[in-house]
Formats: sequence, structure tokens, C-alpha cells
Amino acid sequence: MMKKYSLIAIAIVFLLTAQQGIAAQPALTGHLEGVELCAQFQCGVAAFVGKFNGQVNNKRGKGGFQVFLNHEPLPAPKEAAKITGGDWSLRAGVYLLQGDIVNGTVLNSGDNTFTVRAVLQVTSGGRGEVAFTGVLDHNDFPPTIDGELTQPAAPSS
Repeated sequence: MMKKYSLIAIAIVFLLTAQQGIAAQPALTGHLEGVELCAQFQCGVAAFVGKFNGQVNNKRGKGGFQVFLNHEPLPAPKEAAKITGGDWSLRAGVYLLQGDIVNGTVLNSGDNTFTVRAVLQVTSGGRGEVAFTGVLDHNDFPPTIDGELTQPAAPSS
């Protein structure tokens, strides 16, 4: 009888550990759409908020995001500036992911829009890196951001 309970306990520990492993690096894909609340030259950081629509761990999720980033001065047309850091958070359903902005670029397209590419490190709610690619549009006020997040699924063992 004791052996049976030991096997059940081992099975429960295995299942709990497997669940934690699944949640350790959520596969994240989706669309971000938002506005720039404050430019870096005004607030010391470029501040963005908006909505997220996508998938986390292969489950549909809607929610919101906020981003605070630093970059070199905005570049001349057809030139790029480096993103030098910042932090971000995203909530989708029960998931809250947060982290640091590792690096990236802001490319001036020459028509008052900028292609933004950034690498986001997940430091809370998961792990790994997430890629963001989008367009920052300064043609209207407030400026808008529209783009895609992608994080590949963790390799299965």
C-alpha cells in the first residue's frame, strides 16, 4: 500500500513540475496597437500604452501593454537610432509578463513614420526573449504604434 502512495506522490510531483515547465516560457504571438503617451524628450522615456490581441501558451488572449523605453535622438530620414533600454509589461487573460528592453532600432522611414524593432527580455511571468516589429506613426496626435510580438515556443525535451 505504501508503494502505491509513493507512486501517486511521484506522479503528482511530476505533473506539477511539468505544468511549471510549460508556463516557464510562454509562447507569445500577437498584435499590439497603442499610443505614445509621452515622448522621450519630454518625459525622459518614450511611454506607450495600448491593447494586445494574440496568443499566450497557444491560448487566445486579449489584454493590454505598457512600454517605457530609451533611445538615441530620433534619426534623420533613412537613418536609424539605437534603442538603449527600458522596460515593458503585458497582461493577457491570466498571464502577466514583464521584462527589460534589451536592444533595438528606430528607423526613420522619411514620411514621419518609424520602423521599430526591439528585443524584449522576459524577467517575470516566463523567460526568454520576445521580438517586436512595428511602425510608430507621428503623422497624427497622439502618435500611434502598431506591430507584432513573436516568441517561439520552448523546445520540447
